[in-house]
Amino acid sequence: MIKLIASDLDGTLLQNEAQELTPRAIELIRALTQKGVHFVAASGRQYANERLLFHEIKDDISYIAENGLCAFIRGKLSPGD
Repeated sequence: MIKLIASDLDGTLLQNEAQELTPRAIELIRALTQKGVHFVAASGRQYANERLLFHEIKDDISYIAENGLCAFIRGKLSPGD
């Protein structure tokens, strides 16, 4: 059973220099989270920028941001080592 999916944004979820997610992408991520799969958006982008991009489901997913410097798990900054 798949428990977690992490995806890059630019060139992966955002194709051809797109600056917003397709409704289909949001729909699929929402369906995954409703089935208990944890979705993580991973990007070099800033955390605030990622949350804007996922505005419809921003509180339902987690983020790796700032070139891997920060991990936010369901809205909370994950403690580093």
